[in-house]
Amino acid sequence: MKKTLLSILACGSIGMASAQLVDPSFESGPGAYWTEFSAVYGTPLCDAACLGGQTLAYDGVWYYWGGTTAGDLEETLMAQQMTIPAGNSATIEFQFGNVGGDGSTDDTFIMSIDGNPIFSVTGADTAAYPLYTPVTIDISQYANGGVHYFAFASYQNGGTNFLLDALNLTVNGQSQTNINDMVNREKEVVVYPSPANDNINVQFNQAVSGSATISIFDATGSLVNRDQVNQITSKTFTLDVTQLPNGVYFMNVDNNGSQFQQRFVVAH
Repeated sequence: MKKTLLSILACGSIGMASAQLVDPSFESGPGAYWTEFSAVYGTPLCDAACLGGQTLAYDGVWYYWGGTTAGDLEETLMAQQMTIPAGNSATIEFQFGNVGGDGSTDDTFIMSIDGNPIFSVTGADTAAYPLYTPVTIDISQYANGGVHYFAFASYQNGGTNFLLDALNLTVNGQSQTNINDMVNREKEVVVYPSPANDNINVQFNQAVSGSATISIFDATGSLVNRDQVNQITSKTFTLDVTQLPNGVYFMNVDNNGSQFQQRFVVAH
């Protein structure tokens, strides 16, 4: 399986619609915008349920985990096709952790574009990447306006845990991962940024029209805010969240009898 997985990583043979980097913090959950594989769990995306209620997300709820609790042989893959706009400079940024294990160089994590490795570590690199460590990779050579196959994969037989969250693609210093046409087409309501500091944006696609009630609930299910949008003439509605404590929140949008739910994180 390791040979097969690395072949997929190299050739980019999984077909997906192209866009700029979509769902960079995995907050849409498994099966949304990424091609995912885990030999043990089916998907390497985890929330608090993976470790008995303990979340290891850098932000939000979901994160990538290349590892197991039982020490089983594990292989993972995360991939998507993305268009990298033309520019003079470009980077991939993310938060990374390399935790535990026996220091085995057989435990590997590789990130690639079009099959070319751009970042790789082994179980012997634990000290260099405590949880979480910011990593920035120069990918300026790929900033040509073309479609590229972006992927990362891991292989573990020594108990190493590779953790990754909060990806960000920048071109000429501008983030390409906040909101984009692909998300707007496929989701009726999109909430960004997450985590939010002072304001949260609610973007509606063409399926939402007329008036809508926006309700926000905290993690206990208590209503903390409710707003009425009488005429959705502008497709983006901004909410002030400066008074909300840090934490995970759930938004419900009621539009002409249809219910749309999203979740977001507040971090001041």
